[in-house]
Amino acid sequence: MLIKSVAQKDRTIVVHWEDDEETLFPCLWLRDNDPGAFHPETRERTFDLLSVDASITPQYFRIDNTNNNLIVRWPDLDTDSTYPAAWLQSGQPGKKRIDGSAVQPKTWKASTFKNLPRHTANLVSSDPQTMLAFLKDLTNSGITIIEGLNASEMAGLAIGEMIGPMRNSNFGPVFDVISKPDPNNLAYTSGHLPLHTDLPNQEVPPAYQFLHCIVNDADGGESLYCDGFQIADDLRIHQPEIFDLLANTSIPFRFHDGQTDIRRHRPVITLDEAGAVSMIAWNAHLADGFDMDAHLVADYYHAYRTFMAMARDPAYVASVKLRAGEMVAFDNRRVLHGRAQFFPNTGNRHLKGYYIDRVDMMSRIRLLSA
Repeated sequence: MLIKSVAQKDRTIVVHWEDDEETLFPCLWLRDNDPGAFHPETRERTFDLLSVDASITPQYFRIDNTNNNLIVRWPDLDTDSTYPAAWLQSGQPGKKRIDGSAVQPKTWKASTFKNLPRHTANLVSSDPQTMLAFLKDLTNSGITIIEGLNASEMAGLAIGEMIGPMRNSNFGPVFDVISKPDPNNLAYTSGHLPLHTDLPNQEVPPAYQFLHCIVNDADGGESLYCDGFQIADDLRIHQPEIFDLLANTSIPFRFHDGQTDIRRHRPVITLDEAGAVSMIAWNAHLADGFDMDAHLVADYYHAYRTFMAMARDPAYVASVKLRAGEMVAFDNRRVLHGRAQFFPNTGNRHLKGYYIDRVDMMSRIRLLSA
């Protein structure tokens, strides 16, 4: 878009575009975001905001018609500052920058789970566009499966290392989901594992979980998945009073063993600043005793039990038996996961898992989208 004309109104630069639209740029904002005031290698701001008066205005400004730039001379500089028209349009006040990692949630139920995308390990690891498609499917649908990993326990880790650093926790950066003789978590037993999200007791629960199936030849042990966003959406529509109670009441979560005692209060449903559902924290086996006022307990239990019943309804719960060489990846702040009982005397079941935080996932998507 060509710059048609530029004017100053008080402490604001007004840019008129060729389509007769105009954009307002406060002078202090322009000085603070001068493209020349960032380190050329680190890309970090070097300008000291307190080095100029808050009422700063330019000594002069003009249009560079040849290159379609706005040229400004600030009183604290000896050289002109150059603002390309494309930069002015993409970063103007009041307009959010385009984000290649923006998530467009696609909710699902058990009946549509089988239609969710799958990806092939060798293409994900060798083709950047397939990796991007995998990551976008994961963030939008909340879950996807990679097929064709080799038998090595490191094969699943290699995919994660291409995305970003693995999130550490009290279970370590990498964990083995197997039946253990002295378990400190229900996942390390062979019994039925109720649907849940991991570690809501943490200050910030892990965002994305990856579980690589090494072997799964025991009877039972089907993996269970449920889209918590779908449940929340249905509650908002059909039972808004329950939705509001789960979104506005924080409950305590706690994990404790011989080495740790980690606690956090948070609601089952978290909303973002626009009111959209941004996180589900559901873990009945880590929920501590509810500590809201006594007169709220009965109503809250009704809401809590309603969510629990929906998370067990076959309409919402998908069941799949992972095969050796498959790796499921899912949004731990959205998708509830669990496991049917399995019988160790009939075979082995071993999943190798790790977490990757959302900031690292989104960073990789932005770089691949550029």
